[in-house]
Amino acid sequence: MMECIPRGLEFFSFKDSPRKKGYLPPEVFRLNADSLRAIEIENASIVHEFNTPLRNVAHLTILFSKFAVIIPRHLLPSVTHLRVSDWDDPPTPEFFKPFEDSLVSLHIGDVSCERLGHVLGALPKLEILNLPLDIGLEISSSSFVHSPRLKELYIRAYETYGNYLLSPSMEQSFLTLGSYIREFNPYLFPALVSITVSCDFPVYDTSRIRGDLHRACQALAQSLSAPNLQVTIGIVRYKPKTT
Repeated sequence: MMECIPRGLEFFSFKDSPRKKGYLPPEVFRLNADSLRAIEIENASIVHEFNTPLRNVAHLTILFSKFAVIIPRHLLPSVTHLRVSDWDDPPTPEFFKPFEDSLVSLHIGDVSCERLGHVLGALPKLEILNLPLDIGLEISSSSFVHSPRLKELYIRAYETYGNYLLSPSMEQSFLTLGSYIREFNPYLFPALVSITVSCDFPVYDTSRIRGDLHRACQALAQSLSAPNLQVTIGIVRYKPKTT
């Protein structure tokens, strides 16, 4: 028997309502179509299971997505904030096409510089971008395109090396990070006013070099800042290296 479905919900998460409970997201969406403002779904394909437009939903979180699945614009016409936590296929411009006229904030998982250029090109009204950056990979931002409205950029810089002894030096990590940030120049991003970077780098002895790391962050941030651009760089977590 189907459980009683609450009405008047402003937020719904698929994780809170597994199918075994007796009801599916489509029923929740249909009965809360007017009140919902934010939804969190397991994957984009769930949207195809219902025909009720959610006209007031502004925040959409997709926990996992295959970018071959395109979300029909008429079902979510008012989405301005999109978060995709993980994906199986690299993002394509076609996936973001339904949001090109509305999306102002995007939080995405790992994406190559080339694909990031495609994303920026598909979202001309984007104002806020949050993304991770693997310092250990070769970085090329030559595919970046003009993004006239981007104002705020948030970067989580990290390394994926399983063997910390193979990781680049801290000096090299900061050089790579600095080179990447400089690619967000005023010619391509004229509206950009702030860049916030959270560094998650492996280190040998946090108690010994923590001060050096913070000084390096401050020095790099100062060198990248400009009268119209505030750059903030900080360490968010320490991973001790092992031998």
